[in-house]
Amino acid sequence: RLHRIVREVRVVSRELEYRLTNEVWDKVRADAARLMSTLSVETGGLCEGHRHKAHDLAQQMRQLREHVFSELAKLAAKNHATQERAKTNRRDAIGLSQLDLDPMAPDGDGDGSEATASYMPSTAR
Repeated sequence: RLHRIVREVRVVSRELEYRLTNEVWDKVRADAARLMSTLSVETGGLCEGHRHKAHDLAQQMRQLREHVFSELAKLAAKNHATQERAKTNRRDAIGLSQLDLDPMAPDGDGDGSEATASYMPSTAR
């Protein structure tokens, strides 16, 4: 009779251990599922925030690039105008010095035959 009671206690003990183990594992699985869910929500928020920051950064880069290009265009236009003014001033200075020094310069008689000679460099004489 004592052996039978010991055997029943062992069976009950195993049953309790099995149930307890299953309860513990069920709680572990539930906690793991909850943590995975929370992690996926946070990961999604992180990805969304990353996309938002990437969009903002791309917009800032676009604005910066447009600003640099517009400033370069202004600088190029200013440089071109300065070069054109310099060319005009050089032509005027060369033309005036040749007219002063060139004996073939037009003398004002109106026939214009000497007009081409005044544009030739003074070294070509």
